[in-house]
Amino acid sequence: QKHSPQCKGVQQMGMVKILNAEFALNMYDAHDARRVESALERFDTTRIELQKSASQMKMSEYIEKTCTATFECFNAIFGDGADRKIFGDQCDLLVCIDAICCLKDAVTVDQEKALSERYSAYLPNRQK
Repeated sequence: QKHSPQCKGVQQMGMVKILNAEFALNMYDAHDARRVESALERFDTTRIELQKSASQMKMSEYIEKTCTATFECFNAIFGDGADRKIFGDQCDLLVCIDAICCLKDAVTVDQEKALSERYSAYLPNRQK
C-alpha cells in the first residue's frame, strides 16, 4: 500500500525519502528505532485525541493542530527544522497525511522487506 508517488521509502540502507526531502535513518539501530517508535506513538496518541474532539473544532483548528503534531513528529525523529525541509511553509492536512504514510511505510514495509531479503538464506525453510 503506497500512498504517494513522492514516497520512495528506503532508497538505500539508512536513507529515507519523505515527499521531496531525504534523511538518514537506520531502523536497525536501536537508538534510531526507539526515537521513531516514540515519536510515532506520541503522534498517534495526539491524532486519536484530535479525532475525538474534532466535532467541537473549526476545520482550520483541526488542520492546524494535526499538522503541528505531524511537524513535531518529524522534528523528534530527524531533528529541529525537519518539518521545514519537508513541508516548507505549508500547513496542509493532505500533505501531512501523505508524509506520515511515507514515514510509516518506510519504517515498516520497506525495512521488513530488506531484512527478509538479506537474511532469508540463513533462515530455516519453515521460517521463509
